[in-house]
Amino acid sequence: MILEFAIFGALSIACLTASQQVMVDLGRNFALALAGIGTVFGAASIYALGETILHACTRLWKEWNAGSVAGEIARVNAQAAFIRQVASLTPEQLAFVGRVKATVVLEPGSIEPEQCILLGNNELILRQEVRDFIQRCDEVYLCPVSRWSEGTEQRHVAELVTAFMVKNQYAETATSRYAAKWLLREAGLKAIGEGV
Repeated sequence: MILEFAIFGALSIACLTASQQVMVDLGRNFALALAGIGTVFGAASIYALGETILHACTRLWKEWNAGSVAGEIARVNAQAAFIRQVASLTPEQLAFVGRVKATVVLEPGSIEPEQCILLGNNELILRQEVRDFIQRCDEVYLCPVSRWSEGTEQRHVAELVTAFMVKNQYAETATSRYAAKWLLREAGLKAIGEGV
C-alpha cells in the first residue's frame, strides 16, 4: 500500500507539473485534462495512504485486543485451578485455612500447596521469607527494616511483618535509634505460625 501511495503520488506530481508546460505548447483544454488526471492520481495517493494507516491501526488494535483476551483467559484458568485445588483439600487442611492469622494459598499448577502468610493489609508473603526475617531478629528486637535497601522484596517483607507485630501489640514501634522491640515475642511468632 505504501508502494501504491508512492506511485500515485509520483504520477500526480508528474501530471500537474506537465500540465503547466503543456498549457503553453498544446493549449488550455489539454492542460486542464492533464491537471484533472493529476488530481485523480493525487486523490488515489491520499486514499492509499489512508488505507495504509487504517491497516496499521487495525493490526495494532487486533494485537492489543488479543493480548488482553489472552490475559483474561489466563486469569480465569488460574482461578479455575485454584478452585479445583481448594475442592481437593482435606478437612484438616480446610481447618488450617480458616485460621485467623495465617492461610494456605494454592498456586495454580502445583501439586503441593504453597504456604503463605496473610498479613494486615491482605498481602500474602511466602512463609520462607517470613522465616528468613524472623531468624534475623533477636530475643529483644525485631530485625531493623533499614537493613535492606528501599524497594527490595526483603525490605517489603520486613515492613509488613514489623507492621503486623506492632499493630497487634506483639512489639512496640521502632524509635529513631532502635528497631521495633518485642513485647510478646512468643505470642507474635505463634500468631504467624512460627511459634513452638
